[in-house]
Amino acid sequence: MDCKKGGFDSNPNNEVRDLEATVLSEVCKDVSIEPLLQPLTSKHYRHRTANTDDNARVDVKARGFWRKGTNCFFYVRVTNVNAQSHRNLTKHKALKNPTR
Repeated sequence: MDCKKGGFDSNPNNEVRDLEATVLSEVCKDVSIEPLLQPLTSKHYRHRTANTDDNARVDVKARGFWRKGTNCFFYVRVTNVNAQSHRNLTKHKALKNPTR
């Protein structure tokens, strides 16, 4: 089940995302999967990982996770630390670097 880039295919990611949303719905209000994020205009972010696309989505949104009435956004990533592309990395480094 390894993809050509060295990680799992997308199905395990979706399964973990769906499980997370199910568990969150037991304790949070307004849990949704892949909601659209509010578009950003003229903001510059220091980190390249910031998704500034108009159709940006997040894996799971839950209201009331940290504080009543506030939204919390979750990004789910499944990484196979034993994949070929990670063979020269420690597990810590493989998990830290999302581009590998």
